[in-house]
Amino acid sequence: MVSQEALKLHEILRNAPKAVDMDLPHQRAAGEHMEDMTSEPEGVTYEEAYSVEGLWATPPSWDGRSAIMYLYGGGYVISSPHSRRKFAGHLANASGARALVPRYSLAPERHFPSAVEDAAADYRWLLEEGYRAERVIIGGDSSAGGLTVATMLKLREDDQPLPAGGVPISPWVDLACTGETLETNATADLTATKASLQRMAAQYLHGADPRTPLASPL
Repeated sequence: MVSQEALKLHEILRNAPKAVDMDLPHQRAAGEHMEDMTSEPEGVTYEEAYSVEGLWATPPSWDGRSAIMYLYGGGYVISSPHSRRKFAGHLANASGARALVPRYSLAPERHFPSAVEDAAADYRWLLEEGYRAERVIIGGDSSAGGLTVATMLKLREDDQPLPAGGVPISPWVDLACTGETLETNATADLTATKASLQRMAAQYLHGADPRTPLASPL
C-alpha cells in the first residue's frame, strides 16, 4: 500500500515546475535544495575531502577499510557534493562503508569527457589514500549512474585496478535518447522530459557523438 507521505510527495512533484525546464542558473539553485525534505542520517560524521573538492560521510559502523565513491546526478550540468550530503550519509549507514562524494566537472563550462576523466582521477586518488580496489564500490544516480558505468569502462581501458562493483541507480546511459519510454511515459514522468534530456546531453557532449561508449555506455 502506498503511504500517505509518498502520495503527498507525488502531488508536490506533479504540481511543481520541473526543474529541468528552468534556465541553467535556476536549475542549479534548485538542485542545491534537492534534499530539503529528506531526513538527516543518524550518527554520521562529515568532513571535507579537500583533495577531490568533496566530502566524506563516515557511519558509526565503519570497518575502517570499505569505501563507496558516490557520484551525484544532475544531467551533467547541475548539483554538487553538498547537495547529496544526506543521501551519502544514509548510504554510509546502510552499507557500513565510508562514502566519498567527489566533485566532478559540469557542462557547459566543461565538456565530455571531463566528467569521466575527473571521476577516474578521483577513484585513483582513493586508491592512493590506501583503500584497496576490492573494498571499494562506485555508485551514482541518474546521469551519474551512466557516469558510474563510463568510469569503470575508462578504468578498464586504462588498465587500472577495478573496484569490487558498480551500483548505477536509475542510470542515464543513452545520451542519444533513443528509448521508447521517453515517449510512452512522457505524461507520467515527474522530473524529466525528452527535450530537457536532449538539451543537457547537448550541453555536455558539445558536438561529440552521443553513441560514444564513455558518453552512452548503453
